Amino acid sequence: MERTQDSPRELSASIDAGRHDKAKRIMDIVNRGDFPAVMEHVSKLIAAAQSSNSSAKDLSKIILKDLGLTNKVLKVANSAYYGLRSRGIRRISTVTGAVILLGFEAVRDITATITLFDYFSKKATDIRELKRMVALSFTGATFARELSRAINYSGEEEAYLCGLFHDFGRMIAAFMLPDEYRKIKKEIENGSTENKAVKAILGMSLRELGISVAKMWSFSEKICKSMESMPSATDGPPTESDTLRALAFMGHLISGAVYSGKNFEEEIGRIVSVYGKVLPINEDLIADVKEEAERRAMELMAPLGLDISVLKPRGVEYQPETAQPSDIQDEIDDLERRKECILNASLEITQSIVKECDLDSIYMIIMESMQHGLAFDHVILALVDPARTII
Repeated sequence: MERTQDSPRELSASIDAGRHDKAKRIMDIVNRGDFPAVMEHVSKLIAAAQSSNSSAKDLSKIILKDLGLTNKVLKVANSAYYGLRSRGIRRISTVTGAVILLGFEAVRDITATITLFDYFSKKATDIRELKRMVALSFTGATFARELSRAINYSGEEEAYLCGLFHDFGRMIAAFMLPDEYRKIKKEIENGSTENKAVKAILGMSLRELGISVAKMWSFSEKICKSMESMPSATDGPPTESDTLRALAFMGHLISGAVYSGKNFEEEIGRIVSVYGKVLPINEDLIADVKEEAERRAMELMAPLGLDISVLKPRGVEYQPETAQPSDIQDEIDDLERRKECILNASLEITQSIVKECDLDSIYMIIMESMQHGLAFDHVILALVDPARTII
């Protein structure tokens, strides 16, 4: 997917001419180095998962280009979050098998999350702050998904993805624009509001930054709109975009209320008074969702080396952590992985046949299990036609 540089008007409709020079400079900084390659990778994942013409093979090929990413995706796919054992599946050993058994959207969510976390972890000077922001994105996205299930909204995976990218602009500012972000925090300490400080230094709001980058890399309109501010009122029934945006906002607000140390009931009452106009929610429904969402968020974060404890308010003796290799860098134990990969390949092939997957996807499982299970560098599958003498 080729990136095109946005014109001044395309950066954001709300960025006026007086702030454009700052905004343009910030966008130039953001698009230096290897960030464009990372964003292109994420946008391809999202596009492949959303395309009706894509097969398990198409999504798997994008992931398999990076062996480290492949192992991390399998580690998360086999976590308690997806409950494979309760479905009679011992372990998933191939990415293609993960796509077939868990679904396009689930593998897309896993891969996009790991890709961004890995990238930002290389840029962060304060690893605790990185883990805190990523954990907030996880918990916010998980709350959004559980809320969508509670109100019987069918787009629960879209709600998760919108929740995951809801605070995208803040993460870009914190880890790609560290000097500017420190200035913003200093202005806030001196009495400025966050929005005023951000616009003075970046030339645009954090939401505008996130939306501009997302649009530049052709993220779906639903993801981009989920980052926008909620309107004070809607004309008529809420649209799908309104619903996804409200779920993303609520997911993050509820997550913040849970871990802020403030009175949870009072915070939830304020949230319901605003978002109850868009979604059929109340305090009891949120209380019912809370425990399950927390549990599932912890199950999802554990394989990535994250813990709910990073969301607790910092103590006065807190010191920034220096960059260390994070737990997400741990590879699956080679001997165990290779052994189980071969053993589980037959089960994944059987599941693929039951689900009537295309033949190419089954071939991909065979080749993946041979490459990873037998530690081959490359695998070529050649089919011989009896009527021909050429492979």
